[in-house]
Amino acid sequence: MLEKGCEIKMKDCTLALPNTHEAMIANVIMIKNKMFLLNIKMDMPKCLKACVKDVTWFWHVRLGHVGFDNLKMMAQKKMLKGLLSIIHLNLLCERCLMGKQFCKNFLKESTSRANQPLQEIYADIYGPIQPCSFGKKNYIFNFLLMIIVEEYGHTS
Repeated sequence: MLEKGCEIKMKDCTLALPNTHEAMIANVIMIKNKMFLLNIKMDMPKCLKACVKDVTWFWHVRLGHVGFDNLKMMAQKKMLKGLLSIIHLNLLCERCLMGKQFCKNFLKESTSRANQPLQEIYADIYGPIQPCSFGKKNYIFNFLLMIIVEEYGHTS
């Protein structure tokens, strides 16, 4: 949500979650155990029809984006009904390219340090989880607060 530009606002035991256009996604009151129960309802999945005119692309997608050289070999061995031959082997699939992109590693330690209480707050959302919790919830929203304890000289 942060990558999409959303902000989480907490004040007076309330968590407000507006979208980038300041329309409210969620407004939740803190419960007894100092947690915010966030119940986001998702749209029902929709089935969209896709038409592929080229048989090669159809089999490439249907077989989990298998390489075109492997498709050519399968066509030569008559392993696929309807795929007689593949002429063009140099096709580029956008999804295959995205899956092969390099991603930088996360930093092993933070570049900044908290020097005041509650200066650093880390949040993470996880879900949907199966099975759901005892309260019938499917998502976990986790906060990690960096609190400086000056009397002992360590972070807890």
